Amino acid sequence: MAASASEPTAAAWVTRYARYVQESSERAARTAELNRRLLTRVANGELAPTTLDNQLAAFFATNAATYTDDVAETGLEFLTGLIAAGTTYTHELVERIAPGELDTERSEPPTIARGDWTSGLQSLTSFAQAENAAVAALLRALMTKVATGTLSPDGMHASSEEFHGEHLPGTVDELVTLFFDLMTRLEEAHADFGNRALLTVLDLPGETEPGETSLELVAQIGTTASARLAVANNESEPTALRAVMTDVRRSDGIGPAFDPDATIRPARFTLAPLAEEVVTLTVRLAAKAFEPGPEYVGTLHVLSPGSTVLAVPVKIRVAVPVEPDDTVEADKS
Repeated sequence: MAASASEPTAAAWVTRYARYVQESSERAARTAELNRRLLTRVANGELAPTTLDNQLAAFFATNAATYTDDVAETGLEFLTGLIAAGTTYTHELVERIAPGELDTERSEPPTIARGDWTSGLQSLTSFAQAENAAVAALLRALMTKVATGTLSPDGMHASSEEFHGEHLPGTVDELVTLFFDLMTRLEEAHADFGNRALLTVLDLPGETEPGETSLELVAQIGTTASARLAVANNESEPTALRAVMTDVRRSDGIGPAFDPDATIRPARFTLAPLAEEVVTLTVRLAAKAFEPGPEYVGTLHVLSPGSTVLAVPVKIRVAVPVEPDDTVEADKS
């Protein structure tokens, strides 16, 4: 009976593993394609290598907490499943051997709030210790019944062997499922985080939507242009912020991206609740970087430790100097 029960289980494991390998290969291929596109753009001069620092910093600030939560949640769910599988098996075994004679009611695992992983792990550890103690008490009570003659050793052995034959394949399958779920979810979280980071870097600045806030800087070549942005804290707690500027490039896509000679003041600041700070962005329109005519675009990011507070499009244009009217001067003479 046990042998026949294990056969479809083993076949299911092979199928599940094949599906995992296929999905893993597809995720790896997707990541490889994004990396190829990124390297191609860097090699063609369309993306400055240093832009990775600013754009990835903005992405990590926005998404790192969510990624950490996903990984921690997956790990704790796996541990909870392992604890439940072990204690459930033992409680049901004891109930089969001595039906109704011992307390085999199982406790519910703790509810863990997303983001509170330190307290959650402590609660799960306490739960596991309590479950182990309960299992040990059950087994001691069972051995006491054998020792006092209330339960015969042969009867316990027969019930135990029958139970294992019926339930062991299913329990092993449950553990294998937990393991595959753990591997799959961790890999999915990692691949999704990495691919979205690559897509963030690959994404060119787009056109500003109607009504969207943007900063426009206009000055003559060799001079500086400035724009100001008011940043307010509408939260009830103080917020530490920093501002970073991405690289810029021509909006028509011609030429490589580059890091402008930009200054942000203040680059780091803390806002009290309902307070406001004016951030000034200054860019030097160096002749070797800018030319009159085309518009250059980039993004000013205002970051908190856990998110991107603002991502404001920046438009830069070199003003064409006004030529003197020689005809008017001649008439005056």
